[in-house]
Amino acid sequence: MDKNYRLTSEEYARLLGISTEALRSRRRRGKYKNYIQDDNGNYWWENDRPYQDNTIFNDRPQRVRNGL
Repeated sequence: MDKNYRLTSEEYARLLGISTEALRSRRRRGKYKNYIQDDNGNYWWENDRPYQDNTIFNDRPQRVRNGL
């Protein structure tokens, strides 16, 4: 398994919001090209969305209120 291809078919289908059967049908029709097949016949999918960290940065300056 390549380090870029780390999602199983079940995980990738859940990410897309479709069933694993729908993903398999779309793969067979050639709609998706971002997968590899290992020696055991398992499909590994590349995440087409960039990795997003859940950290929230609040770097906006605070508004200074006069008279309070």
